[in-house]
Amino acid sequence: MDSKPFLLEIGLEELPARFVTDAVKQLEQHVQQWLKEKKLPYSRTQAFSTPRRLAIIIHDLASKQEDASSKAKGPAKKIAIDDNGDWTKAALGFARSQNVEPDALTIEAHKGVEYVFATSFSEGVQTVDILPSLEKVITSLNFPKRMKWHTFDLRYARPIRWLIAMYGQHVIPFSIAQVKTSQITRGHRFLGDKEITIATPESYEARLLENYVIVDADKRKQAIRSQLKDMEATKDWIIPVNEDLLEEVNNLVEYPTALSGSFEEKYLQLPKEVLITTMREHQRYFPVESTEGTLLPFFVTVRNGNEEHIENVSKGNEKVLRGRFADAAFFYEEDQKLSIEEWNKKLETVVFHESIGTIAEKVNRTKELAVWLAREERLPAEEVSLVERAATIAKFDLVTNMVGEFPELQGQMGQDYALKSNEPVQVARAIYEQYLPRFSNDHLPQTAVGSMLSLAEKLDTVLSCFAIGLIPTGSQDPYALRRQANGVVQILLETKSALSLDVIIEHWVNTLNNKGFMTAGVESTKEEAIQFFLSRFKHLMMDSGYRYDVVEAVLAAPIVDVYSMFAKAEAVNEQLNEPAFKKAVEALSRVTNLAQKAETDTTIDESLFENESETKLLAATVEVEMSLVEAWKQHDAISAYNILEACQDAIHSFFEQTMVMVEDPDVRSNRLALLKRLARSIESFADFQQIVFSS
Repeated sequence: MDSKPFLLEIGLEELPARFVTDAVKQLEQHVQQWLKEKKLPYSRTQAFSTPRRLAIIIHDLASKQEDASSKAKGPAKKIAIDDNGDWTKAALGFARSQNVEPDALTIEAHKGVEYVFATSFSEGVQTVDILPSLEKVITSLNFPKRMKWHTFDLRYARPIRWLIAMYGQHVIPFSIAQVKTSQITRGHRFLGDKEITIATPESYEARLLENYVIVDADKRKQAIRSQLKDMEATKDWIIPVNEDLLEEVNNLVEYPTALSGSFEEKYLQLPKEVLITTMREHQRYFPVESTEGTLLPFFVTVRNGNEEHIENVSKGNEKVLRGRFADAAFFYEEDQKLSIEEWNKKLETVVFHESIGTIAEKVNRTKELAVWLAREERLPAEEVSLVERAATIAKFDLVTNMVGEFPELQGQMGQDYALKSNEPVQVARAIYEQYLPRFSNDHLPQTAVGSMLSLAEKLDTVLSCFAIGLIPTGSQDPYALRRQANGVVQILLETKSALSLDVIIEHWVNTLNNKGFMTAGVESTKEEAIQFFLSRFKHLMMDSGYRYDVVEAVLAAPIVDVYSMFAKAEAVNEQLNEPAFKKAVEALSRVTNLAQKAETDTTIDESLFENESETKLLAATVEVEMSLVEAWKQHDAISAYNILEACQDAIHSFFEQTMVMVEDPDVRSNRLALLKRLARSIESFADFQQIVFSS
C-alpha cells in the first residue's frame, strides 16, 4: 500500500510556557487515537512544539484505509431454511440487517451445529478524503485557560494565525476560524522570514531551522543544556539546573542562546533562597555556584535569538535583576524591625476560611494537635516543648514583606527569621519542615519536631475542611487536601509511627466538634475522612509497585498504623512467587470463608471436641494469638505472616478429619466458633481471599 508523510502545524500567538508541553502531548495522543478510529495504518508520529506552534508529522501514512471484511453468524440452519429449501423470514431479515443479498448467505458448522453466515466487505476510503476531519482534533484540545477573538465561537488558548495540513505535497483543505490550511509557516518572529513555504513534510524541521526555529522541543532543550555545560567549562562554574525552570525556559524560546550577567556582591548577604527564588520565579534565570557550592554574583539566562548584540541583552537583564534584588533587600531589612510575636499578632486579622476562622485560630488548633501527637508518640518532654514552641510561631512569616512578595519562600523565611531571633535550631527547622513534602517525591521532614508539626498542620487542614463539608470531588481540590493527606501518610510511614489513622481522626474530629464550627455530621465526617486517607494510602501503595489484589487484601483488614500496613503488603508481596504461598492462602481462606457462618461471640467448649484435630487447631489458634502480639510489637510483618502460615498443617488436618456442618447444632456451632476465633487473627493481617492466582 502506498504511503506518504503527513504534516499538521497549528500556528498561534505566543502560548504561555506552561501550556505548551501538555498541549503538544494532547495533540499527539488525540491524533493517534483518531488514526486508530479511522483505521489508517502508519509507522510512527513525531511531535513538535514552540511558543508559536504545535505540530505533528505522521510518518508513512497509508494512502487509504485498510479494506475490511467481517463475518456475522445468524440463525441456525433449521430455522433459516424451510421444507422447500427456501430462505425463511428469519434468514431474509438477517441478510437485510447485514446489508447483503440473500444469495450471499452461506451455511457453516459452528460447534457441531450448522448456522447461516453473512460475509460483508467494505473498501477503505482514501486518506485524503478522511484527513479534513482532523479539524475536530485540533479544536478539541483542552487548555488551562481559553479565550475568544473577533466574533468566532471557537475558544482556544491563543488565536490561530496559520495552519499547515500536507499529505506529501498535497494540501488538505479545511479552515478553522477563517484560517485556511496551506503550505505556509512562519520563522522566528525577529530573525526568520515572515512566510516560509514547506515543500514536503520531510523538509519541515530543516526549513524552520534555516529560519532560526528549533521546532523539536527535545533538541531545543538539549541545545540549552549543551550551552550551559560549555559555560560551566569555560568559566569554572556550576549552574544548577532546576528541571521545571528548564522546561519553562524551553517553552519560551524558539532559538535559544544562553548568556550570563552579574550583580553586586553586596546582595550575597541576603539568604541564598531569596536570591535564587528572585532569579528563578521573577526572571527565569539560573543561579551560578562555585565548584564548592557557594552562590556566586552571576546569573545565566536564555535568549530567544542569536548572539547578535548579546552584550546589550546581558546589561538589560542585569539592570532588571538589580531592581529585583534591591526590592528584596528592602523587604528583608524591613522584616527585621518587628519581632516574631508582633508578626504573629497580625495573623489574627488574616482569614484562613470564613467558616473555619483566622490563621491565628488555625495556629492554635495546630499547636494543640501537634502537642497531642508528640505525647502520643512518647517524645521526650523537652522535644514536646520544642513542638509546642514551633507550632506557636509556625505561620508568622506569612505576613512578612518577603513572603508577601515571594510566597514560594514561606517556611524558608520563617526558618531564617527564627534563627536570627535566637529561637532553638529545632524550632526554626520545624517551621520550614511543616510544609514538607510540598509535591510528589519531595523530601520529608528529617526531625521529630518538624514531623509532628507537619503532621498536625496537614491533619488539621484536611479534617477542618471535612468538618464543614469541603471534600474533594473529581478533579476539584482547591485546598490541595489530597496532597496534604499524601504527606500525612508518607510521614507516618517514614517515622514508623505507632499511631493509627482512625485513632487520630477520631480524636481530632471530636475536638473540632467541641470547638463548635462543624457543619457536617460527626460520625459521617470520621468515616469519610478515614476512607479519604485510605484512598491516599492505596494510591501510595500502588505507586510503590504493589499489586492491586495485594493492596485490596491488606486494606480489607482492620486499620492499624501506616507502617504496619505497608509492612504487611511487603510481606505478602515477597510470598507471591513462592510455591507454598498458594497452599497457605487456600488454607487461611478456607478458615475465613467458613467462619462467616459462625454465630457471634460463641464460647468454645472443649468438651464438645470429638477428635484430636480440633484440640490441635485450638492450640494452634492460641499460639497464633500470642505470637502475633509479640510480632507486632516489633512491627515484624514477615514474622506475623510466618506465624499464620505455620498453622496451615493444623488447618488441613482439621478439615480432613472433621465435618464442620454436622447435624448436631451444638457441635456445629462449637466448630464454627473455633474457626471464627482463628479467622480473627487471619483477618487482622489481610483478607487472603482477595489474592488472585493465575490459572
